[in-house]
Amino acid sequence: MKFVCVSVLVWLAAQALPVGAADAGIYTIVEGNARVLRGVSWVKPVPGVHMQDGDVLDVPDGAVTQVEMTRGGTLNVAGPASAFAGSQSGDGKSAPASEWMILRGWVKAAGDAAGLRLRLPQGTVDLVDAIVVVKADPDSMQMFVETGTAKVAASGVKSPPREAHAGEWWSRTGDKPFTVDTRAQPAVVASMPRGFTDPLPRLRARYGGPAPTLKAGTVITYTEAEPWLSGPYRAQFMRRLQSRLSDPAFRAGAEGRAAAYPDWDRLLHPERYQ
Repeated sequence: MKFVCVSVLVWLAAQALPVGAADAGIYTIVEGNARVLRGVSWVKPVPGVHMQDGDVLDVPDGAVTQVEMTRGGTLNVAGPASAFAGSQSGDGKSAPASEWMILRGWVKAAGDAAGLRLRLPQGTVDLVDAIVVVKADPDSMQMFVETGTAKVAASGVKSPPREAHAGEWWSRTGDKPFTVDTRAQPAVVASMPRGFTDPLPRLRARYGGPAPTLKAGTVITYTEAEPWLSGPYRAQFMRRLQSRLSDPAFRAGAEGRAAAYPDWDRLLHPERYQ
């Protein structure tokens, strides 16, 4: 029985690797010790590396990473921040071409005509030919509309999206409604990353040659994985990370919250299915 379980986990690990994944953009700025999760392993990106569906960005304090998507727009992330490339295959009509989940951190985003969607713990922001600056936290968000018009919807509330116009500051804490103002709190402005008041640089044209080769580094730990396993992309991450249950430390973390992972019950407790 033990041999069978190990064989299954090895097979699952192979499925988690993004073999032949379509390139969805290019990392054009990488400053500091930012890293990207590919499959179950962290890699160190460099300018010119192609972005892929499913990339998880971990940007530590003082680091900056910019992604210029093939369709959808540009995303500049300042640490400490965590972001996930949820989908880069929208048709640009019924669904935005590019979608990112911003778990935390500062982001300056420019959406193009194909559309860019930002999912945050407190709400969803859709951009078409607009630029916004967003600060995301687990229990609050702040957003400034620099140019254009964005559509904003509050998480956990059944109501139609509202339009946010250039010059407006939007904020939400907990399950309270959004507040809208034409002036931000001075503390918010003071904490904004340096450079976010400048236009986003367009650097993609510099990287027309072969993409740099990346080598897999350390594998993701349970502590690093847990926020994604409990987020809106939970089912996707459970499939992707279940091979990590072969690691005793990761398995112990999952066992501590076994009730939250019913899809893993067969792997966590194979004796129940003999």
